Amino acid sequence: MDIGVLKERFHKNKKMVGDFGYNILATAIATIVLQLVVYPYLAAGFSAEVYGQLLTIMGIANIFLVSFGGGLNNVRLIQKTSYNEQNLEGDYNILLVVFTVISTIIFGCITGTEIGGISLILLLGYVVLGIIQNYWVVSYRIVIDYKANLIYNIFVSVGYVAGLVLTRFTKYWPAAFLLGQIFGIVYLLKSTALYREKYRITPLFSKTLKAYLVLIVTNLIANVVIYLDRIFLYPVMGGDQVTVYTVSSFVGKSIGLVVTPVAGVLLSYYAQDSFRMTLKKYWTINGIILVGGGMAGAVAILLAPWATGLLYPTVVDSTRQYIVIANVASLIGVLANILAPSVLKFANIFWQVFIQTVYAAAYIGLGYFFMKDAGLMGFCAATLLVNLIRMLLLMIIGHFSILVREKKE
Repeated sequence: MDIGVLKERFHKNKKMVGDFGYNILATAIATIVLQLVVYPYLAAGFSAEVYGQLLTIMGIANIFLVSFGGGLNNVRLIQKTSYNEQNLEGDYNILLVVFTVISTIIFGCITGTEIGGISLILLLGYVVLGIIQNYWVVSYRIVIDYKANLIYNIFVSVGYVAGLVLTRFTKYWPAAFLLGQIFGIVYLLKSTALYREKYRITPLFSKTLKAYLVLIVTNLIANVVIYLDRIFLYPVMGGDQVTVYTVSSFVGKSIGLVVTPVAGVLLSYYAQDSFRMTLKKYWTINGIILVGGGMAGAVAILLAPWATGLLYPTVVDSTRQYIVIANVASLIGVLANILAPSVLKFANIFWQVFIQTVYAAAYIGLGYFFMKDAGLMGFCAATLLVNLIRMLLLMIIGHFSILVREKKE
């Protein structure tokens, strides 16, 4: 093989590995600050019932951030080639403004009965800035600049710590999260130019809107399920059980927050005009993900009891019987999230709706019946089973979608 070709492949692979590293490190920094500093600090200052309410409200807020902001982020990547080919600019800022307003109003109506006054105002600010940020960070994915993404996450993390200081003096816990978003938006205004794009409708608007609406629905379903432990358990079993389950699964979910951005890097590369997916590449990528995830998961399960006791000493005794199964379930969900970009990019968008609908229906149905018979342990078992179902569906649909594409080419 030509030396020049080998050098080109080496540099391309080196850059990809570097991008994975930057993105994982970026998310790790924010996750460490949240999971090891912010949440334990807040948990120590509230009763299990009140802390469970806090977790539930933040879960609902994050559903809106990822569904509306992250959905527009992914649509922009998916549609990038179409806009580039026609040399078009527009649509996205209009969609951002309209859906940020809509989602903020809905969030306020949902949570206004649980929390009010200044705390609600701070939370609404968190949602608005969070949706904007979840979209604007697409600028780093478009040009594949994950070093800038790392700096952005450092700004956000510093904001969280500053927010904790503010929370200590004001007693308003949403301030901790809002200040993180404010610090992040400052860096985004400096490092991106998406806010300067024209507010106009292009010929691709209807197609982009349709894709965005589909992703909003699928993301809402997916993220409702992610936070269903809080949303579902809170009214059925109370805030203290929300706390027990969240702390029990904290190690697996923390790992998920750190490594799930790998999925974002994969989608960035899949979205490049020069990338061609084959079945061989597909199963090689899946194999690496499953083997690497399994090894990391085994280490995490061994360390989970120690880490949980260290960070949540007041709750750990109530979590010991759930730690293993809750973390295994979370880790399988993480693997499924990393496998998902193949289906998002290469399968018909209908399959996104299908997978998430099956996932949500199975989660609610099995979760209810298992919880009815075995309480919180039953809910953990249902979570494990449903995540396995979703992972298998993703792999099967991805395989056949890529097979069909190969035959057409």
